[in-house]
Amino acid sequence: MANAVASITNIQQIFASHTGDLATVSKEISCLLVTLLQITAHLGASCRLGWGELLGYTDHYVTELGMEQSHEHSRQIYNSLSLKQDEFRLLRLHPASTRKAPILIDLFKIEHCSSEVPIYDAISYQWGDPNDRRSLTANGQDITVTCSLYTALTYMRHESLTIILWIDGVCINQDDTAEREQQVLRMGSIFSGAQCVRIFLGEAEDGDNMAQAIDLLSNLGTLKDRPNIIEKVKLDQDSSRGLINLLRRPYWQRMWMFQEIVLAKKAVVHCGPHNISWENMRELDKISGNPEVWFQAQVSCDWVMELRRALFDIAHFFVSKAEAQDFRNVLEPTRRLQCTDPRDKLFALIGVCNNIATRADYSRSVRDIYTDFTRLHLLTSYDLSPLLTAENGPQLDLPSWVPDYRGTYGVDIRYLAASHLAHFNASLKIKRNIGFPLRLESTSPNQHPKDTVGPPPYMLATRGVIIDTVSATATLKDIQDNPQSLLELIDSKGLSPRS
Repeated sequence: MANAVASITNIQQIFASHTGDLATVSKEISCLLVTLLQITAHLGASCRLGWGELLGYTDHYVTELGMEQSHEHSRQIYNSLSLKQDEFRLLRLHPASTRKAPILIDLFKIEHCSSEVPIYDAISYQWGDPNDRRSLTANGQDITVTCSLYTALTYMRHESLTIILWIDGVCINQDDTAEREQQVLRMGSIFSGAQCVRIFLGEAEDGDNMAQAIDLLSNLGTLKDRPNIIEKVKLDQDSSRGLINLLRRPYWQRMWMFQEIVLAKKAVVHCGPHNISWENMRELDKISGNPEVWFQAQVSCDWVMELRRALFDIAHFFVSKAEAQDFRNVLEPTRRLQCTDPRDKLFALIGVCNNIATRADYSRSVRDIYTDFTRLHLLTSYDLSPLLTAENGPQLDLPSWVPDYRGTYGVDIRYLAASHLAHFNASLKIKRNIGFPLRLESTSPNQHPKDTVGPPPYMLATRGVIIDTVSATATLKDIQDNPQSLLELIDSKGLSPRS
């Protein structure tokens, strides 16, 4: 027992003297652990206290050492499969007879334009908590991935066949900023080149009626059966509420999912073991926007309006690929979607929009990226409609003319219409009406006359004409709908030209 306690004390001292250096700790305690295990095998329960004290140190050691080894293995894999500019990685997912079997994958790289690119599916999923991780085996090495990615792979596995996938959390070295920037530019072609994009919403939860919702979607029919579709929704409350739960999964709130769905040749929605074609959801979306056909159903079934609202909340995902190629059609509708890095609110559109004036550069600040994008947008389109949604976002210190693309406060639907339909284009596309001075000399007595206020190009200069001045306003809500009543109100306010 004395030898065991002495071994515990020695291990504790080693940890104290080598904090942060797991490799050194591993070498020095290995022989002590062997000695300790031999002693405790003979002593049994009589040394539980000493063993418990040891575990207080070794639990932390084993966890940290395992993570460090996993990161080291990841570095080895990515270094051996380093990417050139025209390359990307795919993975082979090995089969398993049960979901609980360990996940085995092989990473390999391929040229984008190569005739040898195999048929593959791309996985679209929500990352979730980056610190909640699971271990899998890649190219014979243990690496860690997010829990949501791990769960997706367990459901995507085939019982007997090896399948080929692209999934960003493994196929891109997330610790290599240069590689991330390079691969962001390739994601559009990766998703559009996939045979199928598999949308993974997570596990099916008890009581969420997900199986019933999938069955309802599978049996809805087509637009030709519109009355039949409405009747099925109306008569099946449990399935309809399950569909509402599906549409309110956190997945639909994420920015990167927009291009991943829009670019898909074919898409399938997965929730746990259940799946449904994206086209079935598109069919339901096509008729959900017509209030006339749903009016009677909404009167008798309160969940019908809730379902229509949930479909409206993801309506931007149903935009066509052709329409999405112009960023002006999608910039406002996707404003409220979320991403961990605010720069990705623009970077995530690069793969789907042909005319977006930005490039993936994670070394630049959010303020600079948002400002430069807006400046180029104004200069190339001569359109001042972005000023409709400009706001001084907290923590970003944006210029007053730059919108906060994070969508922190949402977007007024009137701005969507004004921007999309060009009703408020006061600039008339006149180039000389918009400019960005390179310098603004300070007029403060505390500063040198040649000092500038803020780095360029944070100042917007434009010209306008004062057309008139509002001298009075009137409320029209109590006026009957006829011209004579309106004229009488105008006369009483002294607004008529006849006054």
